[in-house]
Amino acid sequence: MADTTWHKDIISWREQGRLCISVPFTWLLPKARALVLAHGAERAVAGGPAVQLMPEYVAEWADTAPMTLLQAPLTKYHRDATRTTRGCPMSCAFCGVRRIEGEYQELADWPAGRILCDSNLMACSDKHFARVVESLRGQEAVDLQGIEPRFLTPERLEMLKSLDVKHLRMGWDALGEEAAVWSAVEQIAAAGFPKTAVYIYCLIGFDDTPEDAQYRLGAVVERGYRPFPMRYQPLDALEKNSYVHPAWTHKELDRTCSYYANLRYTQAVPFAEYQHHRPYRKGQLTLA
Repeated sequence: MADTTWHKDIISWREQGRLCISVPFTWLLPKARALVLAHGAERAVAGGPAVQLMPEYVAEWADTAPMTLLQAPLTKYHRDATRTTRGCPMSCAFCGVRRIEGEYQELADWPAGRILCDSNLMACSDKHFARVVESLRGQEAVDLQGIEPRFLTPERLEMLKSLDVKHLRMGWDALGEEAAVWSAVEQIAAAGFPKTAVYIYCLIGFDDTPEDAQYRLGAVVERGYRPFPMRYQPLDALEKNSYVHPAWTHKELDRTCSYYANLRYTQAVPFAEYQHHRPYRKGQLTLA
């Protein structure tokens, strides 16, 4: 059975005698600072997406390193994870990928892995895509992230049919993308992939309203697909879920995320009648 466990916290290890940490999210930076200071007088080396976004925050207690020089390999977050490209050619206002990963580039080589964590896999050239497909041949339960609906083509889906694809993950960030999303979904269905393979990530709380988000999330459910609500986090957020768009309330954001992230348990109750929500619980961590 494929491992589905992701490590979503700070990762630490020693490299060339120095304490190294990788911080995936900016709201973990205060925790990283406390952990490093508690470790003693030793000055750590820090990397990871959060450090790329807020290098000034770590300057007093750690030396920063370029993402390509110091970042915990993806296999430290998931043993089956890899990536074949970096960056994204799009410039979405809510996204930090270009600041974290730089200009879009196709990697010449990459570690074998069944989970592709590319930010925008479909933006790659046909030649690179063919290499990616070949590298995944023989892998079980392939999980493809970075499926940009506007770049998906029937030809590429035909190539993917030769693989054991378990998940195709795409985003629906704004109402204006609806036509592109459903076009991609229809192409996926026509290629023979089951509905259970498709995950549609819906950004909420950025530049929308509760009604907008409810329409998108509800439309995904009505068509028999799996939505996943992604609550917007500012690129300099030092506390998760602290930002609330003027059109929203914290309670409505929390309620929407709770309902649509747990449809297995909540779908028996109409969203309009749903009141219960489960609070976010922070994990525990000790330095290696």
